[in-house]
Amino acid sequence: MKRVLIAVLSVVAFACVAGFAFVTGAVPGVDGCVLRSVDKDRYVAKNEALFSTIPIPPYLREANQTTYSVGTSAQDACLPFENGPPYDAYITWHVYTRKPGELHPLGYDRSLLRGAWVSQLSGGPDQTFRRGQASLYVHYSDE
Repeated sequence: MKRVLIAVLSVVAFACVAGFAFVTGAVPGVDGCVLRSVDKDRYVAKNEALFSTIPIPPYLREANQTTYSVGTSAQDACLPFENGPPYDAYITWHVYTRKPGELHPLGYDRSLLRGAWVSQLSGGPDQTFRRGQASLYVHYSDE
């Protein structure tokens, strides 16, 4: 019984050391992996702070607004969970819908960004802009 206990404890100790070496990148050919997600509240607060610098036309300020924040899975997670934690970042988006009976224009006036954001893609209902690491995607529809 004593030998079995020693063998089990040895295997557990080896697994702990190997796991630590893998996570920290000490295993040759392995860069390590992410065990923890970024803090959602802090990350989303940064997204909202950036979003608050974007001028919103009056007709959108008067519209119904819904906000969503969704995590983007870490590419170097220790366990291969797609669309789940750990998260590298959070994407936050605001959805504006016209109130019933209102006929305000559709879309976003890109001239409101005044050069702070660089246009990446534009055409039809889609507009994409970059500012540093931030990306602003605008899509409109009549639905």
